[in-house]
Formats: sequence, C-alpha cells, structure tokens
Amino acid sequence: NGFPLGSWVRSHRRSGGRRTMTEDQRARLAAVPGWTFMPPTEAAWEASFAALQAFAEREGHCRLPTQHRENGINIDSWAMRQRTLFHSAKLKADRVQRLEAVTGWSWRPMEDAWEAGFLALAAHAEATGSAAVRRDLVIDGYPVGAWVGEQRARHRAGGLPKDRLQRLQELPGWVWSRHADSWERYFAALLAFVAREGMEIRLDDPVP
Repeated sequence: NGFPLGSWVRSHRRSGGRRTMTEDQRARLAAVPGWTFMPPTEAAWEASFAALQAFAEREGHCRLPTQHRENGINIDSWAMRQRTLFHSAKLKADRVQRLEAVTGWSWRPMEDAWEAGFLALAAHAEATGSAAVRRDLVIDGYPVGAWVGEQRARHRAGGLPKDRLQRLQELPGWVWSRHADSWERYFAALLAFVAREGMEIRLDDPVP
C-alpha cells in the first residue's frame, strides 16, 4: 500500500534496533507471528540448524538422505554448505561448536562412512579369520556385504585411493573378485567341518 515496509523492517533489525524504538514497540514487534530481530540470513541459519537438530534427535545420527527436507528445509544441502565453509575456515566459531554438539555430526561424513564399513569388516575378519563375506551379510544393522561390493566396484573403476586399497588387502582372506571370495568362504567352511568332525579327506574318495 505504498509503504517501504522492507526498509522499515530492516531498520528495526539493525544491531540493537532503532534508537527511537520504545520497549512497548519492541514488545509489539516481538509478538508478531514469525517476527525476529535477527537479519534474514541469521534467521534462516537458525531455522536450518533447528531442523538438523530435530532430525538428529529423532534418528540418532546425521546421515542425511540426499536432498532431505526437514520442516520444509533442505538440510542436506545446508549441511554440505556448512562443511564447505568450515573447510575453507569461513564458518563462525560459535556455529562450529554448535554443529559439533549435534548428535552424529561429522565434518567429513564420506570418510567417516568408509571407516565405519572398514571397521565392521575388520571386526568380522578378526572374529572369523577371513574377510570373505556374503553379499547379503549384515552385522549389527550395517550392510557389510554391500559395502564390500561397493569397494570392489570402485577398485574396478579405478576410484579407490591407494591407502584404502592397501588397508583392505592387509585383511586376512581379502580378495577383489566376488567369485574368489565365494571360494574362500567355502574353503573356510570345509576347514571348519574337518576341524569339528576330526576327519581326514581322502583324495581317492569317489565323487557321488
């Protein structure tokens, strides 16, 4: 209706608010639905942070699905932006501290996800003596078998870093071929059978 409302609102959001604003006026503004004395960018950050917190508290982690929206906010894109700012030393210290206090927050989620998969496989190899696994193996809810398949696919495509390649190859029973992996599992089963039954395998036994 002809009012320069945007300028008027911004003038009331400046640091400390307008000098001519009375306490009554401040209270009346604060009572307006959706009002904030913070600049829009600050308010948007706070809303996104609150949405991230809500997700983390509900799910118990910060592994965000691609383009996930929480309360209408794309917190996946927002979280990636915060990590980019952090790694370029452009994220405010107080925001760094607040994000690090969120359940499951990580500045390098892809690296952490790889470590989680490797540790699960390494624990399995230590317990069984071999890193040979079925494709559908799941341990404590973690899809170890699928993770192994992903590493082999990345290796075939030449996208697996040398340090990760070396760590995998150091695991007992690790092989890059799914078929070789299957042979290793059957061989381990044969050894387990022989150890349990105390039998000798005679090579001249007729094949049924």
